[in-house]
Amino acid sequence: MAWRAQISHRLHELKILLAGETSEPINQHLKAFLINNYSDLKIMNPKFPFLVRNYKGAEPMIIGRYGFGHEEVKTLTGLTEPEIDRALQDLVKLGETYPKAWPITEELPPVVVNAITSEWD
Repeated sequence: MAWRAQISHRLHELKILLAGETSEPINQHLKAFLINNYSDLKIMNPKFPFLVRNYKGAEPMIIGRYGFGHEEVKTLTGLTEPEIDRALQDLVKLGETYPKAWPITEELPPVVVNAITSEWD
């Protein structure tokens, strides 16, 4: 369960897509997962964007967005609530391999023009 607190540290955004209306049978496990877990996930990651949307004609899926626009998609069709939890955990683990930002380095490029002190010929 400690991985849940790492969501905001390893991802930029998490999209949860429901297929059509929330009352459709294909969404029952995903809907149960959201009812049982959303508040805990949000408490552990208060400023993290969890986007929950309904899309007609789409399969239920979860999309993790990482640094530099990289996205990973997990389809949730036919998965039970524990399997959905495992799919989310896999997306969080993938965040270890994708950087969120450029690495900090001491090798900075040289200053091209110092606008305050430079004189033009």
